Amino acid sequence: MNYPNFSKHIRILLPGLAAIVIAVGVLGWQQLDSWPTWSAEANISEFRLQQLDDTNQSFSHTDLLGQVTLINVWASWCLSCRDEHPILLTLAGSGNVPVVGINYRDKRKDALRWLEYYDSPYEKIGWDSDGQVANGWGIDAIPATLLVDHDGRIQFHHVGPLTVSLLEQTLNPLIDELQEKI
Repeated sequence: MNYPNFSKHIRILLPGLAAIVIAVGVLGWQQLDSWPTWSAEANISEFRLQQLDDTNQSFSHTDLLGQVTLINVWASWCLSCRDEHPILLTLAGSGNVPVVGINYRDKRKDALRWLEYYDSPYEKIGWDSDGQVANGWGIDAIPATLLVDHDGRIQFHHVGPLTVSLLEQTLNPLIDELQEKI
């Protein structure tokens, strides 16, 4: 089939389409500059959260000092969090590193029900109901995992579900290396 006016329409639409793509790209790039960033060995910022399972207790940055700690940011509504959960249970069960949780933008009752059903790998869980603590660490998608050294410096940052290969090839060797430095 022949479309005699096709090239005419393309010539008319192409400059407008190009202008839109450029504008979205420039605005998007400017927006990226305002997002929190993460860099290797950045310190965990000071924070204090209520514990998820006991509102009379707090969880703060000082709980992370003096030991290598794995921080997992998760929520009951996160499907990928469910995928990585068996790996967290295995890691916590190994006793190789304390595993703590930050419950992200979740309803407390939903998170507690989720942990009751799937079991908890976490020694402590902070309830980050509005996401400010995790967002301050540059986390805007979950699950996310941080490995923090004994001085509270972030040594590993991963967004997405943990996998067995990531655990075996990257995390476990890094945990061992950091624990030797204590």
